[in-house]
Amino acid sequence: EDVMVEDYDHTMVPYKPRPNNWMNAYDVGFTNNTNLTLNGGTDETTFYMSMNFRRDKDVYPRTAFNKYNGMLKASHDLTDYLTIQGSMTYTNSNPKNPPVNFGSQYTAYSFNRMYNTNKYSTEEVWQADHGGTPSNAYGDEYADVPNNGLWFNMYKDLTERRENTYRPIVKITAEATDWLSFTAEGNMNIFDVVQENKDLGAGYQNEGGSYRLSHSHDQQMTGNFTGQ
Repeated sequence: EDVMVEDYDHTMVPYKPRPNNWMNAYDVGFTNNTNLTLNGGTDETTFYMSMNFRRDKDVYPRTAFNKYNGMLKASHDLTDYLTIQGSMTYTNSNPKNPPVNFGSQYTAYSFNRMYNTNKYSTEEVWQADHGGTPSNAYGDEYADVPNNGLWFNMYKDLTERRENTYRPIVKITAEATDWLSFTAEGNMNIFDVVQENKDLGAGYQNEGGSYRLSHSHDQQMTGNFTGQ
């Protein structure tokens, strides 16, 4: 017969370890990677286009990463001695919620082997009726469950970053003679980053919450002219 002991929520449970209580904290992750390439042309014009979409859903709850890449290149002979080339590269990255190292809570025994992850990681446990984490100061039912703030922050807070990169290039080549050519080239790098941080606040009626939105923009241009 099992020995019964008082659990964190003051119910009586068998005194024995819970199988896979650490593993139950993780989600099922997956990665999807899709590529598309097109190319073609005529005697005077050629083009190449590629697109890539990658989607990662992490094993850590609410952690994800999406990335889009696109490139278009083209070349056209304006005359027998004059050629123009151009390309555009675009990248969009969207990382969301960096992983929380909750594994240390299990290895350091903040959560012991009897800790019921499936139960205590649910919203009704780690969020009290007043909006924050349970507290004995307000007589909350699950106030004695350890580290409710871990799950609260993991499921209620948000850190998201959206990065856009553009890189256009234009190149013109003139064949002056059989032994002399001139090339003019210009390119631009444009970086655009938006980051959003939402902290709901784990105190009474979500006291201590915050919101932050930042934006940065950087632009670089270079050009060169050569003869050879």
